[in-house]
Amino acid sequence: MIGLTEELDSVEHTEGCLVHILHPSAIPEVWDRVAPLLEKAEEHSDGEWLVEDFYGPLLDCQMQLWVAVENGDLLAAMTTEIAHHPRKKVLRIVALGGSGFNKWSKFYPALESFAMRLDCNSLEICTTRKWLKILKDWRESAVVITKDLKGRVH
Repeated sequence: MIGLTEELDSVEHTEGCLVHILHPSAIPEVWDRVAPLLEKAEEHSDGEWLVEDFYGPLLDCQMQLWVAVENGDLLAAMTTEIAHHPRKKVLRIVALGGSGFNKWSKFYPALESFAMRLDCNSLEICTTRKWLKILKDWRESAVVITKDLKGRVH
């Protein structure tokens, strides 16, 4: 494994690929390796976040860090957070980046299990429509429409 000191969950998937949700105490040890993977998702954030915005919330247990590892190599990283709505609790995937998707793409049972243990009603991800082709049992429930207000004078 990649030198992780603690893990909360570990699920083996395709041919030795493991998916872990990391304990916050392990984050400083792996941050320099996971940050470049998460940076790949920045371009899809519409300027809402930069990867360094995750570090504090991950240490404070406001977000969770997941990694996919195969033979000691870090393949992918993902951040999640719990979103509380008046009538629903959701586990939200915030950022996901890496390579070897076919090796770790079946991590969703671990994600679902984690969400159910936290009494979440569903999973959600704000992403491009291409993921609907990949995530076969997910459905599009909303479309996010944005208007940039930078430079506008009131």
